[in-house]
Amino acid sequence: GVMAPEERHVIVRRRGMMLAVVAAVGLGLASCGAAVEEATERAIEQGTGADVEIDDDGVTVTDEEGNTSAFGSQASVPEDWPSDIPVPDGTVLSSASYPDGKQVTVQPDGDALAAYNDIRSQVEAAGYTVRSTTDVGGSKSTVLFKPSGAENETAGTIVTVSYAGEFINGEDAVSVTVNTQS
Repeated sequence: GVMAPEERHVIVRRRGMMLAVVAAVGLGLASCGAAVEEATERAIEQGTGADVEIDDDGVTVTDEEGNTSAFGSQASVPEDWPSDIPVPDGTVLSSASYPDGKQVTVQPDGDALAAYNDIRSQVEAAGYTVRSTTDVGGSKSTVLFKPSGAENETAGTIVTVSYAGEFINGEDAVSVTVNTQS
């Protein structure tokens, strides 16, 4: 069977969530000194099979399949980010790259809610259709879809634009995730 865009999105988010948890643990320990960093890297690598790099300001995790997550100073917009999907200007807090998708979370310069609305509007203007929206407890999320034109009607690109109030240190953040499916 063909997987619906929403089902595929959940699977991809779970994979990214595992990498995020591993990296967050490492980031929390990054300021503990070189010996602790090295021990933490080894423990996480043995437990997950992932390659972990921790420095004073960030963490990068690469799993056995080549999926990468970065947090802190090591995070940046993935190199092959789609040109039709905007990313807000600001400080990149985290990023991820895997075979069928990419993700970036940014603490925008200026008003984060305005940045969320602007990114969402730009994605719609690029030909994506809103599939769902959520607004719960100070967080907002919009899932948009653009078919690839293949015979399979679920083939295409899914973009999720999210806003999280008081995400880190009381600051708001905007996250953009791009997944392709065939």
